[in-house]
Amino acid sequence: MEKERRQKNKVFLDRFSYTSPLGQVHPMEKSFFAIASMVICMFANSIIVSILVMVLMAGGTIFLGKVPLRFYLRLHLLPVTFLSLGTLSVAVTTITSTDAVICYWNLLGYPLGITSENLHASLVTFSKSLGAVSCLFFLVLTTSMLDIIDLLRRIRTPELFLELMLLVYRFLFVLWDSGQKTYHAQSARLGYSSGKKGLISMGMLVSGLLLHSFRRSRELALSLDARGYNGSLKVLGKDYTYSKRNIAIICFIELFIILVAYKGRSIL
Repeated sequence: MEKERRQKNKVFLDRFSYTSPLGQVHPMEKSFFAIASMVICMFANSIIVSILVMVLMAGGTIFLGKVPLRFYLRLHLLPVTFLSLGTLSVAVTTITSTDAVICYWNLLGYPLGITSENLHASLVTFSKSLGAVSCLFFLVLTTSMLDIIDLLRRIRTPELFLELMLLVYRFLFVLWDSGQKTYHAQSARLGYSSGKKGLISMGMLVSGLLLHSFRRSRELALSLDARGYNGSLKVLGKDYTYSKRNIAIICFIELFIILVAYKGRSIL
């Protein structure tokens, strides 16, 4: 059971990207679909367009990518929390008059309120950001990291940037696995049975991870040198073929989003 649990943690998001039915689709097609939708969503400044992009990305990820709905919704909890706190600062502002104010209150002598303009701006910002996040989730959950790195190499992305991506990607799993094992070992010894013990255990966990990451980085450097590392990490990519049908569908969807953005620009 312990081995299965660790293995399950290792795969994390990669489990869906490698087993997704959309994994056989050309990475360029999926990247174009996600990035084009994101760009339209960001420039449209429309809540309707943002919701449409979110629905399309969720449909593609859940129904075509076979990602469980529950996992997909849980994945959005963190960005939704950050976006809610961020856009709240846009909605709430200092007011000088109660005219055209939806609600207001006095906080320690400072009059604060929410106007209709600020509320609309915060909703547009929230929806645009969440739409962009859904585009990224679609790409990440349907395309493996190796395919993304191979695609970036094909479009002449600097090798230094790709190497950093690959190393960070690798060390995320190493640190995640080490952190999980340390956390469970601490929990078995009642390391989080109280607030004080929890703080001490968390400090030991973070310091241990720092030392562990430093040691693993040295081991990685030695292993790369032993294998003749010359400053470039080679990744074998798959041979994909473009699908005219997929390209036609993607172009149709993007044109539809642009049309909705044009028609609905005066609505929201």
